[in-house]
Amino acid sequence: MKSRSSSAQGRAAPSIGRLLNFVVAAGGHWLFQSMLYMDRSERRFKLALDVLLAVVFALVLSIWMVWPAAIVVGLVLAHTVNFIFNAQICALGANYGLVHLAPGQLTTYAQALGSRAQQNPAIVYAAVCGSLAHDAGRSDSDLDVRILRRPGLINGLRAGWFILAERSRALFNWFPLDIYLFDSDEAVRAKLKSHEALTYLPSRE
Repeated sequence: MKSRSSSAQGRAAPSIGRLLNFVVAAGGHWLFQSMLYMDRSERRFKLALDVLLAVVFALVLSIWMVWPAAIVVGLVLAHTVNFIFNAQICALGANYGLVHLAPGQLTTYAQALGSRAQQNPAIVYAAVCGSLAHDAGRSDSDLDVRILRRPGLINGLRAGWFILAERSRALFNWFPLDIYLFDSDEAVRAKLKSHEALTYLPSRE
């Protein structure tokens, strides 16, 4: 017969394994920060923010460091800050059982996000895909949202800030939000899996 301590260790092992897998995945996520999935304008917005933050950090660090070291450390700090606020770490955690939602929380959050998107003139529509679009949301699901922006540089900047704000809001609420910005409806649909559908939130024209 196994002892109680052995049984407890057996139950804890999967949780520790998931946590280790999450740490490894987070490391890869820190490096790429979903840029391979992003559409062109969101990727440019993300890289521009990295550069801007890196310059600010490097200027401050140059007070104590030589310029080459200040630039390298500034780039790492900028990439890390961008990762914290713009990389959807909570949504990644949902894939490893580290996030659990109350019943109806996905729907409530999606409706609130749709209302905020509707107030942003740079956004054509916000739509959900994934489990919520199929009424199959669970306590460990994340909210998959795809945003279509209007053309133009100003609209691209406004929509980029909207995405950043929503990811930061989700971070502070520890809510698993998987949200991306797209430049065309064709680009949105090209990223959907064959079985996925879009459910439009109230911002659809």
